[in-house]
Amino acid sequence: MTIENGAKYRLGLDLGTNSIGWAAVKLDEHGEPRGVLDMGVRIFPDGRNPKDGSSNAVQRRIPRGQRRRRDRYLKRRADLVEALVELGLMPTAKDERKALERLDPYALRARALDCPLQPYELGRTLFHLDQRRGFKSNRKAGGDDEGEAKKTRAEIGALRNSIEESGARTLGEFLARRRERDETVRARPGQDLYPDRAMYEDEFREIRAAQEPHHDLSGEQWDGLTDIIFFQRPLKSVDPGWCQLEHGEERAAKALPVAQEFRMLQEVNNLKVRVGIDPERPLDEGERERAMTRLRSGRDISLDKPTRDLGLPSGTAFNLARGGRKKIVGDESAVRLTKEKGRKGRELFGKRWRGLPLDERNEIVRFLLDTGDPEDVRRKAADDWGLDPGQAEAIANVTLPSGYGNLSEKAIRKLLPHLEKGLVYSDAVVNAGYPHHSDFRNAEAHERLPYYGEVLERDVVGADPEKDPERDGEPVRYGRIPNPTVHVGLNQLRRVTNRIMDSYGKPDEVVVELARDLKMNREQKQEYERRQREGGERNERYR
Repeated sequence: MTIENGAKYRLGLDLGTNSIGWAAVKLDEHGEPRGVLDMGVRIFPDGRNPKDGSSNAVQRRIPRGQRRRRDRYLKRRADLVEALVELGLMPTAKDERKALERLDPYALRARALDCPLQPYELGRTLFHLDQRRGFKSNRKAGGDDEGEAKKTRAEIGALRNSIEESGARTLGEFLARRRERDETVRARPGQDLYPDRAMYEDEFREIRAAQEPHHDLSGEQWDGLTDIIFFQRPLKSVDPGWCQLEHGEERAAKALPVAQEFRMLQEVNNLKVRVGIDPERPLDEGERERAMTRLRSGRDISLDKPTRDLGLPSGTAFNLARGGRKKIVGDESAVRLTKEKGRKGRELFGKRWRGLPLDERNEIVRFLLDTGDPEDVRRKAADDWGLDPGQAEAIANVTLPSGYGNLSEKAIRKLLPHLEKGLVYSDAVVNAGYPHHSDFRNAEAHERLPYYGEVLERDVVGADPEKDPERDGEPVRYGRIPNPTVHVGLNQLRRVTNRIMDSYGKPDEVVVELARDLKMNREQKQEYERRQREGGERNERYR
């Protein structure tokens, strides 16, 4: 088929989750279609497992993580053996080290608290601590599966209580007594034997204090053994992405009180009511204040019917309920930091939380979000926040809302005064001095479609401006959209469009049709359905 190059044409694109259909339609001098220039379809994998819809990257990441953990354990064990041999705490010959396995490590761990151990016995004891060393509780990892995290903390707490009630000084002494009674010493479901790293670290310190006078080891050598056994790489922090309004500012965590206040004000300002046959109207000032008081206390607003404290008559209908929404969620961070209980049943901050200045509440939540070690939180809670040991223990285990919003804290603080006046978000953005709340198009023209992260910098995560896209790759330099289907689809769109332009030049018009299974958010779906009901050409353009 012979096609004239450089013809004036309209490019139509039909984007699906794993295919792109396209058609180039010739246009006459009036912009009217006069024939098909070319057409085709590109089919590609969508980057997800067809069985469960999970990203293909997950199937690689999980085995890779298992391999890394195994490799690090083997390297740590080899480093410890080398250090123990060098310090005279283990024999040089491998078969002699193998013979030490016949010694009961639990009995040695209990005896080490009171009696001097022989060098090889001490080495066997420390080697056993390295083999177990316990689960390292990292608060920053708890948001992925809150239910599982709470279950783990409950099992760890139950073991701590059992150790205290038994009168044992360390975990090793507690397990040695169980072993003497022919009871299991290994963690099993329902046995309340789930130790954490802190228990092993405490035991190591007790053993060191008891054995240090009897062995010719310097403080630096003991510290070196501590590092080998207990060191763990910190978790890689999550990239929050970039603010939609403030260039170069990272998005704020949803758990921050200032972000919770912003969310609640935005939703209350969007809320409209219809009483009986009266026309729909926004909340008046008194109703808004009562709604915010309820949300700030941590209570939700039901959209099925108004609660008494809102001051609205029964039968009031809310506009947000039309999309199937059930409630407006209250201050989630306040609920978790005030109403959750410590070990003795006392609330954490209680009513004192609302009396703290917003900046101080922000700093507390920011510390909780940024700190992975529960011991650091317990110390801060006791020394700076005035909480008792039970409350400090509870706040070290509290799980705050995870994730990030679309705006930075800087942008939120600029918008809050305008939202407090009752303005909706779009008007507040303009009043705060920003050009637009959602129109982020730039006027820069490109000869070819660039990598999408270069243009959609507000929508990507993982960008590293210091990297060179030619050497390190475009996703590393500009970041990428977390959704693998969208990432693959946009890259395929670029390839298809650039190949078409290589053949026929730039199109005069581009029309894009989005597949229905590319999910829209609730507001987009409501608007789409409204326009679909209205009909007309505008609906087709919106799709």
